[in-house]
Amino acid sequence: MARACMTMLALLSLGSAQPAPTAPAPPTSDQVLWRQIETLDSAAPAPGGPDWYASLRAHRGRVLAAVRQYLTLYPGGPQRDAAIRRELELLYEVGSLEARFDSLRTRVEELLAAPPSHGAETEAAFWHLRLIRLRTESDALEARIAQESLRPPPASRDPTWVDAAAGFTARYPRSAYVPRIVALLSEEAGASAETEQRYRETLGLALRNWSKHATLRELVARASREDRIGQPVRVTGTDLDGRAFDSQSMRGRAVAFVVWATFDAEACRAAREIEAIRLAHPALQVVGVSFDAEPDPVRRVTADLGIGWRQLLDRRGWGGTVSLEWGLRQLPALLVLDADGALFGVAEGAAWRELLARASERLRTSDAAASPMTPGGSPARAPQDRPEPSPPGGTEAGAREVTPGAITAAR
Repeated sequence: MARACMTMLALLSLGSAQPAPTAPAPPTSDQVLWRQIETLDSAAPAPGGPDWYASLRAHRGRVLAAVRQYLTLYPGGPQRDAAIRRELELLYEVGSLEARFDSLRTRVEELLAAPPSHGAETEAAFWHLRLIRLRTESDALEARIAQESLRPPPASRDPTWVDAAAGFTARYPRSAYVPRIVALLSEEAGASAETEQRYRETLGLALRNWSKHATLRELVARASREDRIGQPVRVTGTDLDGRAFDSQSMRGRAVAFVVWATFDAEACRAAREIEAIRLAHPALQVVGVSFDAEPDPVRRVTADLGIGWRQLLDRRGWGGTVSLEWGLRQLPALLVLDADGALFGVAEGAAWRELLARASERLRTSDAAASPMTPGGSPARAPQDRPEPSPPGGTEAGAREVTPGAITAAR
């Protein structure tokens, strides 16, 4: 019996025995070198001090030499593409410090002529595009200097950049650089109808692979603004007292929605100006859309500014519906609807003045004061025919229900 028990214990111990842990494989020589490069790269000199510029230039030079050593010793190593990417970045950084990009341009041309991989080719193509952009920016700077000195300005834009940006997106649609490139291309979109069309085609192509990218979603929202001019827009939400709001209740007169925040000084100054314009144009209605999280600061600041408009509260601010749907980037922003509830225009920053001036001019030149014309020129209902504001806690019949605190701009 004892022998049987011993045998059983032996079998159990054999069944439960774990394999002896194996020692980790020692790093290969290329891994050792790459870790040294990463350590060196992270040890950049802290900003400040009289010698910081020279120290930074020397540090970047040492990192660049180490990266090139890796590419020489291990041209097919696992970190090859990462090394090429860092090499090009360093050449750009050094070029910025020296105000010369000859070395970057030469290396880019070498890689495009004989790329060791698709990843390396993509990196080189991006920096080729960046060099074109640098030349464009330099030309623009020279143009501004020339204008100040009253000399004829040279060409400030390189038309090849638009073609190069569109070409990069078409050739490397999955590159992580695509959203950034399309964002830069959007700045050129208004230069001509042809450029606008090229930009929209490129944006559509980029969306096939980057449909959820925040930058591209913002660009789609911004591009749709012009498309929505003259189309009906409905703004719903809740005001500071929790009452439901629906822009359909304001049909009959033009209405300007002022997107602002009490914590933005420029937006507060604009709000005071807009109040003066409203008083000069009784046919214009104004509604505030505050990005503040709580109502009390809005009540306090509007009282200080002497503003009497109804205020809607968008507690989510830059992450809310209004900002995302209209692709807003700065405050104040202005959304103007005509008397029929159709979109008259959208503007941000200082551009709100020009938009409101156009809207005010249309109102001023209307033929019938009792029945003011819309910004588009069609007759509107007299102010006394407008529905009364919604009662607290409810909406008028047929109005869209909304969650308290939310702002919704619906087509």
